[in-house]
Amino acid sequence: MAFKLSMFPEAQKDLVSGIPISHVAVKLKSLPQYETIPLKQLKTDLFNYNTYLMAENSIRPLAEDYIYYELSAIIDEKTCPVCHKMNGKIFKISERQAGVNFPPLCDHCRCTWLPYVEDWDKWTEEYKEKHSKEGKNRRRIFNLFKRK
Repeated sequence: MAFKLSMFPEAQKDLVSGIPISHVAVKLKSLPQYETIPLKQLKTDLFNYNTYLMAENSIRPLAEDYIYYELSAIIDEKTCPVCHKMNGKIFKISERQAGVNFPPLCDHCRCTWLPYVEDWDKWTEEYKEKHSKEGKNRRRIFNLFKRK
């Protein structure tokens, strides 16, 4: 059976704020739409959703400067076969899909992602050039509105 990521819009703010998953689970359990879900399952689903939120919120700001990412799994006795197999694989940021090629890949997933660049020297030069132009444009615009 394929991994399915459950979304909890009611919990997003609490999870991003750092409220413990167990507290968020108890809070959700009091809502009618979650009262039939066992607490243990709710905690697992929230853990997975939190993993997704953290990965997604960390990759979005970098999507402008990077094209690829490398999936990185913690390799130890707890690593599942799916995460083990996906470790080190390279994917396009624009094609990321949670549960397929982006964390979480499994229940209690500990995978993360790393920016991937084939030629760091070339990328660094392009980055400097791109961002120095943006900085010059910002200064020009600022100077247009500066009082004389």
